[in-house]
Amino acid sequence: MQLTLCAHWRRVDYHIKLSELGIRSVFLESNTLPDVYKAIEDIGKVSGHEQEAAELLTKTKSEIETVRKAVSGRQPLKVLCVVDRVPDRLERQC
Repeated sequence: MQLTLCAHWRRVDYHIKLSELGIRSVFLESNTLPDVYKAIEDIGKVSGHEQEAAELLTKTKSEIETVRKAVSGRQPLKVLCVVDRVPDRLERQC
């Protein structure tokens, strides 16, 4: 089985082109933490590694909860996070 995982691409034409080439594709959302959790589960299912995905998900949720507890009650920080998908440009490609 050949599998291509494409995260956060909503372009139907990519899926069509990959299908025409005989490449199985799975398109995943990764905008929110619940999206990431679901993506971990979905990758586990399509790759035949459901147990490993479940273990990773449990560990990830536990670590995030540990951090949340550690910073509970603190003043939130203002943060700017820039994800640059195109070299030398600040734009989002979707």
